Amino acid sequence: MSYIPLHCHSQNSKLDGVCTIKDMIKRCKEINVNKFALTDHGNGWGWTELLAETKKNDMIGLCGIEFYISGQLSTIFGGDNRKHTHLIMIAKNTLGYKQLVQMISKSNGLKNFYYNNRLSLEEIAGIIGPNKGNIIAITGHMGSVFGNVIIEEKDDVWSLRKDWKKDGLSMIEYLHNLFGQENVGIEIQTYHHGNGFDELVLYNRELCQITGAIPVATPDSHYAWRHQAELQRILLCIDKKKTLEEVKTKGADLSIFFETDKLYIPSREELLEWGNTDEELDNTIKITENCEPLDIFCSPKIPVAKIPKQFNKSIEYLSELCKQGFKERFSRDADLEFVKQVGERVKYELKDIDECGLTDYFLLIYKIKQWCNEQG
Repeated sequence: MSYIPLHCHSQNSKLDGVCTIKDMIKRCKEINVNKFALTDHGNGWGWTELLAETKKNDMIGLCGIEFYISGQLSTIFGGDNRKHTHLIMIAKNTLGYKQLVQMISKSNGLKNFYYNNRLSLEEIAGIIGPNKGNIIAITGHMGSVFGNVIIEEKDDVWSLRKDWKKDGLSMIEYLHNLFGQENVGIEIQTYHHGNGFDELVLYNRELCQITGAIPVATPDSHYAWRHQAELQRILLCIDKKKTLEEVKTKGADLSIFFETDKLYIPSREELLEWGNTDEELDNTIKITENCEPLDIFCSPKIPVAKIPKQFNKSIEYLSELCKQGFKERFSRDADLEFVKQVGERVKYELKDIDECGLTDYFLLIYKIKQWCNEQG
């Protein structure tokens, strides 16, 4: 294996990726890669397809995400907390997968979602709890939770922060404590130069030497092949409601996509040519060598509805509710033949619902509807 791409976006990445998962698999085969991570923005929509398609192709798909990180607790709305940074997280095993699912679910809650689904590092730590070591964290690029303590942006120009070394060392220590030192990769992206890119690479490498942190070579792929760069730019214009010319002249936050066409899945040889080292490429294999194959395919798991004590089974309670509704719906002077037909149909439907294992689902929907009616 040449290396493992650990920072890859697909068309599931909220108008920030043009390639399909099948495109990514095809491209990886072209460059002798049989394992890669899917790290879409803020979601895991592509995970089931990733695992199914990679299995068909005798490859390994890693379920990851480029998560939105708020500077304060995500329950705080307004002010600077509208801003967010990024952090790549990849599940090592089933427990890590479940932790990522919990993070996504919580970040989309009404008390947490603010312009984007996001969580603070403290809230992520609360979900992981004592069960650390099941997620790989990759620090990210400029604008990431780690990159932003090294360099800062002002008037479209990125420059080194005054306390970059102290804050960088502190952040590495925090991430090591949260995820485990062997599970934290310091991202080294060499596909572009100028305006802070070279400085971030230089000082990330220096911090790795000081701390023993693991430097990993990553593409930041938003398309599978170089020729898809223009499609990506058009997609971003649609998202920002701007023309190509407007983004080129005014869209500083998107300027990188118009300055380079290297945001595809490169080969090992290309990454070496761009400036990554053999060690950084080999580390992509080492940091993921303990990742276990995931099997997330199973029958739907419906929550169990609470039922009154006088009923032994959920179907008994649902049947009683249907009887009550039946009496309310039909008056005494209703057509008896029609009432009989409806009654037989209700019995048939109840039997079908129970055999399909959907009784608790219907009870839960009933409870939700009942609550909505009570709230007006």
